[in-house]
Amino acid sequence: MAICMVCDKSKEHKDHTVFPVEQEFQDQLISLKKKREKLLKLQATNAARNKKALNTISDEMQKMSLAFRRIYQFLEEQKQLLLDQWKSLQTAVKEQEVRTATISEEISCLDSLITTAEERGSTVELEFLQVMQAASMRQTKYQELDGLLPEVGKGIAYQTRQNEVVTRTLGEFKATLSSELQRDPSKKRKLKDRTADDAFDCSPESGMCLSSSQQPDKRAPAGDTKKKKSSQCPLF
Repeated sequence: MAICMVCDKSKEHKDHTVFPVEQEFQDQLISLKKKREKLLKLQATNAARNKKALNTISDEMQKMSLAFRRIYQFLEEQKQLLLDQWKSLQTAVKEQEVRTATISEEISCLDSLITTAEERGSTVELEFLQVMQAASMRQTKYQELDGLLPEVGKGIAYQTRQNEVVTRTLGEFKATLSSELQRDPSKKRKLKDRTADDAFDCSPESGMCLSSSQQPDKRAPAGDTKKKKSSQCPLF
């Protein structure tokens, strides 16, 4: 077991702490093995945490995508429902346009019939009287237009209100979602800064590979560090 002879014999070095070289070697070896064991555990812990984090991220991404798909599908269904209702009203209006076009023909027919009736006066034949009666009966179907037009108008007014509700609701949804996603950005900045600090922290607590013994003592000035090293008694 070699011991520094200067420290062993010299009175000036009597206060120095001396260790046998083999003992110091064994102590350092044990210390390194312990640190290695800690790093292995840290590595395993980080690997497990990273795997769990990646699984969580993947699951949450799928949940988010599914949520958006469901919302999109719901909105598409509602949009199609509203469009079908508008198309139904559109069809009703076009049918009325066709009926309205026949009114012009009926008006011309009535004008001709009235003119003929006025020319003949009261001396009309039974056949002509029957024509007049048939023309009068045809007016019933045209009177139905008076009832259909207001109904179509009510339908348009109702669908217009529905459009306003949809537009307002979607606007509120958009504003709420944007607000929630942008809520408290300071926390995001703090998390980012903390992550950056951890990247430069070489302590075991931060999950990095360097032990605290490998870091310089920030409390001691550089001059004190050099002085401490120079006062130590060499082993060899």
